[in-house]
Amino acid sequence: MAVAADRGVAGYAVCGRSGTRGFVQRLAVAPGQQRAGTGRRLLLDGLHWLAAGGASRAIVNTQVGNDAALSLYLATGFMEEPVGLSVLSAGLQ
Repeated sequence: MAVAADRGVAGYAVCGRSGTRGFVQRLAVAPGQQRAGTGRRLLLDGLHWLAAGGASRAIVNTQVGNDAALSLYLATGFMEEPVGLSVLSAGLQ
C-alpha cells in the first residue's frame, strides 16, 4: 500500500504466487495520485516480492481500453500474450 501526503491511501497492489508463476492480481491508484509514479513503484515492489519468493514469470491482465495500465505494464517489461483478453507476462530475475 502507498500512503499519500495527507495520510490517505494513494494506491495498493495485490500479488500472488503459485510455484514459479506470479500474478499481479490487483493494482489500483487513487485518482488524485495517478500519473505520479505511484502505480509504477507499487508494481515494481510487487514484482520484486514475487521474484524473491521464487517466481520466474509474472502475469497480469487488464481491461481492454485501459491504455494507462497497458502502458505501465509494457514499460515495465510485460509483453502482450496472443489471447482474447489483454493478458501480459514478464520474466523475473
